[in-house]
Amino acid sequence: MADYFTQFSCSLPLTTDEMAAAAEEIYAEWCEGTLVDAESELPQFEMSIEDGETAERFAWIRDDGGQGSPNDVILFVQLIAERAATQGR
Repeated sequence: MADYFTQFSCSLPLTTDEMAAAAEEIYAEWCEGTLVDAESELPQFEMSIEDGETAERFAWIRDDGGQGSPNDVILFVQLIAERAATQGR
């Protein structure tokens, strides 16, 4: 029987320091199990804030183990956008 899995790596531009802080806060809340909007208990991906070659920072979102959830990534990006919109970022 075939063993299906998904591996992915993508970057999300974070145009302000506030957006980078929001991404770190949301990811930390999810890892602690305190993120209310999450469908899964823990995020099914890894995330780190990286400096780009220009002044722009980005969130590097990835899963190397093949057990990641693209749906979790979509939710993560939506939560960053919502938090940035409500905080005027």
